[in-house]
Amino acid sequence: MNFTKKDILDQMDREAEDYNFPLYLGDEDYVFHMDGRIHAFCDEKRWAVLIEHLCYNPRGGEIDGVNIRIFAYGNCLLKPAGWDPLSDLKIFSYVPEKHHLYDSYFEEVPNEAVAVKIRDKIIPIENDPELYIKSGVKDYKDSSIHISELIRFLLIDHKDIMMANDSDLEMYIPIDIPRILLLQQWYHPFMFDELLPSEVETFQLIAEVLETKDKSRYAPKNQPNTYWKNWRR
Repeated sequence: MNFTKKDILDQMDREAEDYNFPLYLGDEDYVFHMDGRIHAFCDEKRWAVLIEHLCYNPRGGEIDGVNIRIFAYGNCLLKPAGWDPLSDLKIFSYVPEKHHLYDSYFEEVPNEAVAVKIRDKIIPIENDPELYIKSGVKDYKDSSIHISELIRFLLIDHKDIMMANDSDLEMYIPIDIPRILLLQQWYHPFMFDELLPSEVETFQLIAEVLETKDKSRYAPKNQPNTYWKNWRR
């Protein structure tokens, strides 16, 4: 059975009404927005939309609080629709990995950590605050580096290994469904709890792309706003 734009938006609306949709991307007391992407997949009978959110939760404990959340929607999902906190991807760790020996404030990068391990790649930690200021991820000079600043700094050169890969996404969707759209940025309402996805241009257009199998239908009038600086507190 073929699917329609209405089918797609109706499912997203139902999940949003149940607070199972990324309503807000911004920095809050419990999460810092790092980056995000939207993946759209379809064939003649199946569709899926995966919203990927790289974020940092200070309550998660040092760098363990950095994770990738996947919000999944579709008619062929391998997991329930929405977000499953137990499925968050944790791919970051310090080198050396001895958290209990670190005595710095847990939201700061400890002096004992010399590198970050992201998946199987080890990347040395830059300790000079001036580098973070010049890159735009730090506003003022002090001796400490916040974990959110470190992740945003690493994204400049290492985004390819810091976001979800195909193997990660295959936990949510069949391996053989083609990707039709990948958005690195998009327009996301700042107060999504006052709107449904069906009322937002971004998701209207994604649903239209999936229904028509024509990615040129994604031609938004709204400027993308998901870059982290637009959501900082």
